[in-house]
Amino acid sequence: RRYDITFTLSDLALVQSRRGHWADAVTMWQRALDIRKAISDADPKNVRALTGVATLLGRLALGARAEGDLDTAIGRGREELRLREQLVAVRGVMPATRADRAWAALRLAESLTDRSDGLPAGAARAMRGEALALVRGTTDEDGTASVPAGSQPDFVVLRKGLLARLGGAASR
Repeated sequence: RRYDITFTLSDLALVQSRRGHWADAVTMWQRALDIRKAISDADPKNVRALTGVATLLGRLALGARAEGDLDTAIGRGREELRLREQLVAVRGVMPATRADRAWAALRLAESLTDRSDGLPAGAARAMRGEALALVRGTTDEDGTASVPAGSQPDFVVLRKGLLARLGGAASR
């Protein structure tokens, strides 16, 4: 099955990313995304394919971020978050869908925060405001379920770090 090869491509890409070979990883993730997206486009109700597309968009966002391409990271992050919210609407709020959505929000907020550095004051303020709203839309408990993006200890560290960078209170 075509979909099954995407797991091999994604796993190989993950190995490459851990070795610091981001360009190779991105190429493999993109190939896997193209296959999953074709399957998802052919059957928009295929939740498995839609989840797979969202996961690969998140990985591609991380790859773009690692290569210093924050604009692409933000674009991919926005796409992933939109799909994660769609999946919550379709599947309901379960620990895994909640965690996947929250991780996508934090990763997007992280890229927005980094991208705001060096922008004119007004643009930076708007971007940081969007990032803060994304972080505030999550709670430490959202990261309880271990998902491909990570586990709760890493989630809490990232969330609290973003709140500190953005000047938001760690109220939840």
